[in-house]
Amino acid sequence: MLGPIGIAVLMVAVIGTLWYRNRPEQVAFEPNTTLGESALAAVQTFPDQGRNHVTPGQPLNYD
Repeated sequence: MLGPIGIAVLMVAVIGTLWYRNRPEQVAFEPNTTLGESALAAVQTFPDQGRNHVTPGQPLNYD
């Protein structure tokens, strides 16, 4: 069916297709950061409510 040249052409086509599909999108990032600055003013930061890891044998109060 396919000789060595056909297999090589097929491999080049597959590699080229995968490279083309996985290329990064060319999106400008900086203009989008200025749009989000006003939203950061509305962000609320809450104090830590004990979301730490518990070590073995450490007592834990769930109240």
